[in-house]
Amino acid sequence: MKTQKFSPKRLYEQVFEQLKDEIRKGVYQKGDMLPSESELIKTMGVSRVTVRQALQCLAEAGIIETRQGKGSVVVVDWKSILEETGQREIIKGYREDFVMASNARRLVEPAIARYLALHATEEDIRAIEATLDDDDSIPADFSTRREPDKRLPGFHGSLWEAMHNPFLKRTWDDIVMPCVAMRNLPLIVPAAQEQSGKETRRQHRDVFEAIKRHDSEYAYFNMMVHCDWMFETYRQYYKNFLE
Repeated sequence: MKTQKFSPKRLYEQVFEQLKDEIRKGVYQKGDMLPSESELIKTMGVSRVTVRQALQCLAEAGIIETRQGKGSVVVVDWKSILEETGQREIIKGYREDFVMASNARRLVEPAIARYLALHATEEDIRAIEATLDDDDSIPADFSTRREPDKRLPGFHGSLWEAMHNPFLKRTWDDIVMPCVAMRNLPLIVPAAQEQSGKETRRQHRDVFEAIKRHDSEYAYFNMMVHCDWMFETYRQYYKNFLE
């Protein structure tokens, strides 16, 4: 690894991206140990705190495991996945569905948030608030064949439920479910990672507070911001595999 100096801004993210890129390219493969913290500090010219933050991000993404007394070992066979026959086409299909579904959600969900700011009952608001600490992931075994009384999962699901519109429940299956196909890929999705998970919950709180105070324009705006942030976050997730 060549010595590289980074700018002062968000150093740990830059270290994280470089290490991730080297693992993706096969410089470090599954079972390989990454350089020690001391070696990374020396070659990258950053502090121990920065290195540890970067390694923590890699661990949260499911790329490495940090083993006490041994160091950090790569646990994803990333290079093999990218070279596997047909795998890139499958991932491209996931990404295309994700882009189309995300564009649809950007049209629908801000409008739902605005409507609820104007029309949600106190019972609806309590039900939405109860989901704020959820990680907003959809269980792996969640099926489109739900019993009529089964509620949609997560914060977003609670908003759709609060509309009390069976036609929208059908739409949920069409435009939300494709967004979770990425769960079949080997890296942990951003919503389940600590840093992006915290940001997701903060943005959910912003949407909820606007709905609770019946501020329709901020409810719409905050949901639009959230949809755009999620799109960019997951766009980068797919970029890891295809570019």
